[in-house]
Amino acid sequence: MIERFRPAGHKAQELSNVVLPEETFKPIQRVIERATEKTVGYLYHGIEYRKGMVDDIVLSARLLIDKNGISRKVPEQWRAYEQDPRQNPIGWTIPSGPTTLDLCYQSSIGHTSIYNKVREQWNNSFRAQGHLQTSTLVEYSNGIARVRHNWIGDAETTPIPERWNAVLSDNNPPDTNKFLHTMLGRKYTKINDAFKHYGSPITLWTLNRSYDVDGALVLGVGYKDGFSVDGVDNGFDPKRPARGVALAKQFLEDPKYEVRDD
Repeated sequence: MIERFRPAGHKAQELSNVVLPEETFKPIQRVIERATEKTVGYLYHGIEYRKGMVDDIVLSARLLIDKNGISRKVPEQWRAYEQDPRQNPIGWTIPSGPTTLDLCYQSSIGHTSIYNKVREQWNNSFRAQGHLQTSTLVEYSNGIARVRHNWIGDAETTPIPERWNAVLSDNNPPDTNKFLHTMLGRKYTKINDAFKHYGSPITLWTLNRSYDVDGALVLGVGYKDGFSVDGVDNGFDPKRPARGVALAKQFLEDPKYEVRDD
């Protein structure tokens, strides 16, 4: 019997036993604000939104921006935005690399009007300002990358791939796969399925092993319109946009929101 996703709180080490090609998912749904009929976000089921924690979450329908219309810097200003109830009353947080990959993978497997809309919005987001921010931070030093998810998570280490601009395939070198697994989580093998709608080839940008620098993982349409997994965004662009995620529970329990299947 194939093991499926389990309810909220299921631990990551147990999730590692899931046979990924056999996974099934509940359909993505749309969350609206009843008073305005506007789409607030999209409901995904069984997402590992923090390491070791799986729950249903809502992806924001729009990019998160401040009151002046300019996306915030990384990471201090984004973290301040996440914790500010006046500017962020819903409590959106910036998804990590693994969470973003999981969301995009689930978005790639359906063909309803909601799936088509979600893919269109992901595509627009990845093209906005060139790349989309994640909450995965990377410290490069002495040929090793120390990776933290959700801004301040426990550091995971991985060797930096020998090739700093690798075109990804189903036959990547071991050091590339190790790096991808650390940056994008256990579903890194689904990277081509997840991002195939947003441009090809998919290129992984890392860092020459002789450099020491701090950076962040950003995702988007890179050079020559190919999709880019960029692990060396060290400019912390003040206009770098982001999507937000929030636990679905608050929407499901609040009568001003409604979940729809179309």
